[in-house]
Amino acid sequence: MRESSFHVRTTEREQILLVTKQVDDALKTLSAGEGICNIIVPHTTCAISVNENADPDVPTDLVKALRAMIPDVRFRHGEGNSDAHLLSMLIGTSLSWPYRNARLILGTWQGIYFVELDGPRERTVSIIRHLSTPPSSSRACATADAVIFSPPNIRAISDTRSSASSRRRMRARVWPPAFSFQT
Repeated sequence: MRESSFHVRTTEREQILLVTKQVDDALKTLSAGEGICNIIVPHTTCAISVNENADPDVPTDLVKALRAMIPDVRFRHGEGNSDAHLLSMLIGTSLSWPYRNARLILGTWQGIYFVELDGPRERTVSIIRHLSTPPSSSRACATADAVIFSPPNIRAISDTRSSASSRRRMRARVWPPAFSFQT
């Protein structure tokens, strides 16, 4: 596991910034291969998300919608930013995403967004690269067609050297369902 980070400076209390390029740049310092990375904001009043990156009006629209989601309740938290804590919890502070050739595997219109909910501030975004091949102590086979990442278990669902009946047994043991990608 390796880690890289970068900083984001916001200028408004609520602000959504596209950070896809910064995440890809950080990935380049970590790996030229493929695997799964975690994108994390280690703060309690901001979030990280994937959304449309083609229309520049989307972040503005989303900020308006997020503001409208805040319930009309009297928060007891003394700092006056309970709404930011609530939205951070709902949106999330981390993503797990596949990458190939040190670039995120995103859809045509997808981008990674940093979501500021209590700015303006300087924030940290961390990218953690996980091994693209399982360690030798893993039960996964090096010749697997597909590998399931379901921490803490890493299992192969299809081994090209095994019989059809043993492949069916392997597939049946993979639970709970997890993200998979073809190797």
